[in-house]
Amino acid sequence: MLDADEALICLHEPTTERHGAMHFRSCTIDTVEYKCGEFVRCANLAGYPECIGEIKALYELDKAKLCDLTIYVEPEHLKDGREPSHGRDEVFARPSEVTINCYELPQRQPEQPKPMVVSYRQYCRIQAERKFDVGRVQIPLTEQDPESRDKYRVFFVRDCIHF
Repeated sequence: MLDADEALICLHEPTTERHGAMHFRSCTIDTVEYKCGEFVRCANLAGYPECIGEIKALYELDKAKLCDLTIYVEPEHLKDGREPSHGRDEVFARPSEVTINCYELPQRQPEQPKPMVVSYRQYCRIQAERKFDVGRVQIPLTEQDPESRDKYRVFFVRDCIHF
């Protein structure tokens, strides 16, 4: 096991410096690489129910490695629970980002599909492509990985709520 100083290794040179913080595109924590724009399942994030976090920024400020997340929560993890009007894969966004220490990012579970949150319009398109796939050329979810179609659990967001 690496000590705290060796555990976080930034893979890229800083991309920008803003408000005295050095921003990065990706970083590695205990051999797990995290990238801006990536979605992670967060089960034990302080003060929040089980949720999905989208990494918006990775940066270093006063020698602390920090991460800004947009938080998405499934209705069953909220006070009122899931209602009949909620979609099967619908999540709700928190209107502002949350800043956490990079060491609080969860370890990935390799056997589980990665979460991905998209708009309702994109969600409908993805579901239609999955349903009507008859051997035609597919548009992958990500350009880097054409086999990504089954590696993701796709959710959609239509609304922001305070929780």
